[in-house]
Amino acid sequence: ITYIIMNWKRLENTLEITRKLKQQVVPTNVFVWNNNPDMLYEDPNADLIINSNRNIRCGASLLLMPYVMEGCVVKLDDDLIPTSNQASQSILDQLERAETMAQCPAVIGLASEHWYPNGTQRNSTTLEKVDSVKGRLWATRRKTLNNLSSFDIFKKDNEQSHHWEMPITAALSKQGVSFYNTPDLFNYFTDRPIEEVSCFWESSHVPNRNALRRKYYKDIKND
Repeated sequence: ITYIIMNWKRLENTLEITRKLKQQVVPTNVFVWNNNPDMLYEDPNADLIINSNRNIRCGASLLLMPYVMEGCVVKLDDDLIPTSNQASQSILDQLERAETMAQCPAVIGLASEHWYPNGTQRNSTTLEKVDSVKGRLWATRRKTLNNLSSFDIFKKDNEQSHHWEMPITAALSKQGVSFYNTPDLFNYFTDRPIEEVSCFWESSHVPNRNALRRKYYKDIKND
């Protein structure tokens, strides 16, 4: 299992996350993309570190996914701290469960949502099939991404720069991939947000998500 973590301005969180990921019972690789140009990120628990000279937002996680050669790839936000050395095993178990239910490749995660054509959403709170899994905790088999064209995703007027899960959800849905909310994973992670550095509070955050939901709604619903 390989984790991709975006470091921004929660350095203590990121360092704690990588340390705890290396204590998992499942062999774990950790990739860190540092979007903070004001610091040089160093970490003995990271297997791969990219220090960017500018913030290119969470879409950078897509650039690292091809370098996960096998197994499971997990995009994890820097405000979700593992609380158990069984967290990785739980992700693998939940992914297998979703694949069995769907009888096809699957993506699992937290903060999952159902999309409505007016650009709103209902967040899922139970284990169920959903329209999209937000990038907070987003996990799938590496082989599920083999036919995904990053060039197709990145042609969308740079809209993936933060809400990258919108175009990737639409693309994977067209390939028959199912998405599942897996709230049991909250038993293995705890929230540690630092609100003043959260992108959620940017004035463009909610309007951009609403616009992208409307754009991709038909692609996903028609699949």
